[in-house]
Amino acid sequence: MSIVIPVYNQIHYTYACLVSILEHTKDVTYEVIIADDVSTDATEHLSDYAENLVICRNQTNQGSFGTATRRRRRPAENM
Repeated sequence: MSIVIPVYNQIHYTYACLVSILEHTKDVTYEVIIADDVSTDATEHLSDYAENLVICRNQTNQGSFGTATRRRRRPAENM
């Protein structure tokens, strides 16, 4: 299973979301895909601190709808 989280800055909310996922998915196998819309905070470094986390970073800001719908495809298709 894949969990896709579209983000733009607000790393504290993203981190809280990741903690919540971890706390509530004890018996579930999954990967988390962070669809980063060119955040200027430390979002791109979250994978240094979490397992099963894939960060797909846009090259330009797509807006939340563009990022969320684009990342629904496999990450390799978005590069």
